[in-house]
Order: sequence, then C-alpha cells, then structure tokens
Amino acid sequence: MNPDTIRVIYFDIENENLQFFFTIMAYIENSSTDAVFSYDSKNVLVLQEVAKILDFKLVKRKIKNTNEIKVIITADHSTPKTKIGNLIEAPLIFPRLIMDRFFKDFESKHQKVYFRGFFTRTRYRESIKFFIEIKDFNALYQILKKTFAAKFLKNTSFIISTSKVYFNFTARGRDPQYKYMDFDYYEEMANYKIIFCPKGDFIWTYRFFEAIQVGSIPYCKYYTSSYEGFKYLNKIDNTSVKQENVIAINLSKLKNQFFIKSLQDRLNDSIS
Repeated sequence: MNPDTIRVIYFDIENENLQFFFTIMAYIENSSTDAVFSYDSKNVLVLQEVAKILDFKLVKRKIKNTNEIKVIITADHSTPKTKIGNLIEAPLIFPRLIMDRFFKDFESKHQKVYFRGFFTRTRYRESIKFFIEIKDFNALYQILKKTFAAKFLKNTSFIISTSKVYFNFTARGRDPQYKYMDFDYYEEMANYKIIFCPKGDFIWTYRFFEAIQVGSIPYCKYYTSSYEGFKYLNKIDNTSVKQENVIAINLSKLKNQFFIKSLQDRLNDSIS
C-alpha cells in the first residue's frame, strides 16, 4: 500500500482525550470502506485504540503527501464543544457503536439506581445527599462505613448495594486499557433503568449521554446547556420512570445533534 498514490485521511488533534477518541471513531464509522487513515506521534495512541474496535486501513504518515486530506478536530472540554473543521460542530460527537451494541429495552432493566466510577470527594458528597433524599439509610450506612475503612486501607474501590441502589466505586476507568472504551461498563449500565450522574470535572458528564445511548434515564441535579432538550430526572419519581417515550425522545435528540451522519446531512442541506 503506497500512501502517495491513494487518498489518505489524517486526523489533526490537540491531545488524546476521550472527545477526540469518540469523534475519530464516529468519523471512521461513516467513512467508505476503502478509506485509509494515517498516524504519527500526535494521534497514534487514539487511532490504535479505535483500531481495536473498528476494522480500517492504517498507514504511517508521510510529511509530503499531496493526496492527504487533513481533518482538523478541536474540542473544548469545559463547555463541551467539538468541531470537525469549521463546519461541523456539536457539544459532543458519539460513534453509533455504543447504542448499536449496548442498547437494552427499558422494561427489561433493574429498578435500582446505578452508578459506576472513580471515587472522589464530590461524588462522595453527592452520593450521601442522594441516599438521604431517597431514604436509603442502608446505603448511607454502607458508604460511611466503607469510606472510613478506605482511609486506613488506602483503597477507594468498594460497592454499595441495597434494594434501591447499586453503586460501584472503582478505579478501573483509570486503567489505561479501559481509558477509552470499557465494554463491561456499558453492558452493566444497560441493565439499570436509572443512572446516577454526578458532575465530573465540569457540571456536565459523559455518563449522562452514555445512559441515554444504552436506553436508560439519567438522574442529574445539575443543568448545563449541553443537556438542553433531553429528558432526565432530578428526583426519583416512579411515575416519570414509567414514561417510555422519554427513551425515544432522548435517543432521537442524541442521533440528530450528536451523531456525525445527522450533522453532515444538515450541513449538506444548508449548502444545497
């Protein structure tokens, strides 16, 4: 394979964070099967991780290649905002793979509220407030007891399991092999109707959108513009959980505004 004689796509990215991984995966999903993608030191890690999941042609980048198409991707994690070139823009861009592979019918899910993620002080405080709100004093007792023990054991991985909640505080997501895509995480999340979504580094969190893609309803106390138009819970109300149209509304909005094909279609319509 000679990259000087074929059209080669090169992703120009700022760093290796998750926004770029998802955007590149979405782009490759929507590319023709004969597309070829090139790597260098800037993007090799992300492309190697995508290549573990998708099948595509990968070649080492040559500095002088007149056939190269440079795809510039920029991202602001705080907002969030993701751009491909100057024309395609969305808060986040997701690949179809998560929804296609892990979506599960709402009625088949457990009623417990689910969380899985790294233990932080913010999540600790929000978890305690939530347990008090839903009057789950068993969960409250467990988290107080286990965090007290964790201070001495220096191990912040533990599980809170009651009739109302299943919270798995784990450092697994910090393991490099699960940095970008953890299939076990999505498979487990898909089994629960309601996903607890505390804020992350900023008010918004990936977990909110991941919950929607697996057919679950986010529980979130915070509002951010990237959540505009989505249906989610800010209190546990059994009547609202039974509204299956919430799933359809959320999926429709996600596909229209966060999937690359819909963004490209809208761009083409505006040009024509």
